[in-house]
Amino acid sequence: PNIEEETENIVVAALPQKTGYTVSGWVDSTDITHGGSSSWALNDAVATANGNNVIVLTATITANDQTLTVNYVDEGKETLAEAYTEKAKYDQLYDLTGQKKLELEANGKHYVLDSMEGDSLTGTVDGDKAVTLIYSLDEDKDGIPDKYEVTITYRAVNGHFEDSKTEVTQEYTIAEKTADGTWEAKDTLLADIPEASPNTGYSGESWSPVEPTEETKVTGDQTYTVSYTANDQTLTVNYVDEGKEALAEAYTEKAKYDQLYDL
Repeated sequence: PNIEEETENIVVAALPQKTGYTVSGWVDSTDITHGGSSSWALNDAVATANGNNVIVLTATITANDQTLTVNYVDEGKETLAEAYTEKAKYDQLYDLTGQKKLELEANGKHYVLDSMEGDSLTGTVDGDKAVTLIYSLDEDKDGIPDKYEVTITYRAVNGHFEDSKTEVTQEYTIAEKTADGTWEAKDTLLADIPEASPNTGYSGESWSPVEPTEETKVTGDQTYTVSYTANDQTLTVNYVDEGKEALAEAYTEKAKYDQLYDL
């Protein structure tokens, strides 16, 4: 406080302010609190002076409590497990990595950690902290979110693949696990596309919905169907005598391979 000559009061300065802290005081040597910006009678103030005629007022600065929360939810943000909470002081270092569950059971289903949102699991408390851990279904319990496990199916109509197979399936994982246990989608292209061949009597290869190539991105379950068209065949009826001499003009018509016919 400032003591000016010929004054009867001391004006006590306003308390300092600090984000995340509560400041209380001022307290004099007799444990009396003087509010910031208030007046203090000179004679009362002098009575608290120490042996060096110095008046000391003390302010107490206390870190505020903050709440740290870890939420466990599915991709629809529905709660899968009770949230974890704890208290920490402002400016305190915190570490919530011990509350990270890589997998959990909820509603009779198995889930694995997919991603995280919100604040970091570690750091310095500068306010309330909330971390949201997002889980995805893993029904086969192989540690990989089911949504990243993709089945590609190749089918042949009137044709075949190696070993006379008419259907070939391949499995792809279209994400990779990161160092923090979450998953990150990755660009994945088709590979080892089976070679198709027409059955006897068929030709004219056609793919649906598109012809797959090694530049085709894998984004989800997909079926690629290759079809072949029956070739035209000629049906002929000849009319001859016993010496195989033509007696009448031969009859001819066209029919598709594998088609039933009646002449």
